[in-house]
Formats: sequence, structure tokens, C-alpha cells
Amino acid sequence: MSKEITENMIPTGLPPLDEIMKGWHLSDLIVISSRWRRGGRTILAMTIARNLTIDYRIPVAYFSLKMSNVLFCNRLLAMESGCALSELNNYKEDQELAKRIDAAADKLIDIPLYVDDTPDLSIFDFKSKLKELVEKHGIKLAIIDFVQLMRGHEDAGGWDQALEKIIEELKDAASELGVAIIVLDKMSRAVFKDDVRDAKKVTGAEKYADVLLVYHPDESKRWKDIEWGAKIYVMKNNRGKFGDCDVKIKKWRIDYD
Repeated sequence: MSKEITENMIPTGLPPLDEIMKGWHLSDLIVISSRWRRGGRTILAMTIARNLTIDYRIPVAYFSLKMSNVLFCNRLLAMESGCALSELNNYKEDQELAKRIDAAADKLIDIPLYVDDTPDLSIFDFKSKLKELVEKHGIKLAIIDFVQLMRGHEDAGGWDQALEKIIEELKDAASELGVAIIVLDKMSRAVFKDDVRDAKKVTGAEKYADVLLVYHPDESKRWKDIEWGAKIYVMKNNRGKFGDCDVKIKKWRIDYD
């Protein structure tokens, strides 16, 4: 896919996924879910943000509701340099490692990535912050990590009703501001292709998404590996094709097995 931004689309940041999706449509709400509980969705979302801002110079806003700005930046630096998080503390003692980390830092220093780590972020504050970022920096993609940590309407009743209203407002925000919005969703139930394609059988955030991706990393890989193989299933796509693809995800290393 061309590295140029078209009028209504931007690349996904993952070339194998572009073969199916042809890119993110601006104004779409994309939900990324996974049945796997350890580290999959955030690493995927950070990889998308990294690829779009470094490889394509597309402005991205990342709303990190579960980790601080400092931790986010450290993890991104570890991903880019191929080191473990713990190595960031004493890397000056290893000249080769220091060169890798310094080179990664130089690459990341001016990328158009804007991270907001406001905890307990309300849907109203999100819309206000995103509007300002769009006006000031031309944001094309916003990522919310995780939607279950957002604060919605206090009068919405139970959580399912509150989540429904949050998703509806996110869809409206994407359309009004002309940006694609990716929502990471903690999917606690099994999802099958036939069920997802039948709107009557889909609940929660997935029901209101324009695009639903289910992410499944290769569980045989150890955490100390810097590259992670994974499969992405396009299980709902209001604008085009379904399918699945294999991707390679760069991640930070963990020291233990």
C-alpha cells in the first residue's frame, strides 16, 4: 500500500492486514479483542502506533488508561532497541547496548505520537482532548487502551448499558472528527466467525464496531523473544472483506522465562 494518506483512509501499519482491509477508514470505530489474557492487545496497539508514526509519519493519539506515560515510553524504547525493560536502567555500562538504545531514542524523539495517561478518563474528557489534538496536530488515529477503564454516563445503569453509551459516543466522535478510533476490548467470551457475522449474536463493544479484529499471538513463544508471531482475524468489516493474516509483532523483552 502507498505510504501516502488518501482522502478517507490511512494504512493499518501492518502490511499483511492492509491486504485484507486496504487500511483504516477515517471515521470508523475499530474494536480489537482477544481471548488471550497476557499482553497481546497492548503490544499490538503499540506496534500499530509505532509503525504509523515512524514508517508513515501519520499523527496518532494513544490514550493509555492502564499505564503511565513514562512506562509507555520505556516500553516503546525497549521495543525499538530490542532490549529488556530492566536493561534501560544500566545500559551505559554496555557500549553496544548503549548504541542501540541511543539510536532508538533518536528515532523516537520527534515522531508524531501523542500519549495521554489520564486515569479513569471520562468519555467527555476523551472527546475534548481528541478534538484539541486533531485541531493542533492533525491526528488521524486514536487508540484507547482499554475501553473498560473509561468512565461513562453515571446514570446509564449497569456496566453493559454504560459501555453501550460509551461506544455510541466514540462512533459519533470518529465520524465528527474524521479520525479512525481503535478500542482495545477485554473479551471474556468465546467468539466465532459465524457468530460475529450475525449481528443478533454479538454483544458488547463488538456489536457497535465498524470493524472487529480478534488477535491471537503465538503462545509457544517465550516472553524473552523480541519478535512475536500472531494471527489477526478480521471477523467484522462493514466496508469490505473478511479474512485472516499472519503478522510479526515487535515487543519488549522480559528477563524471565
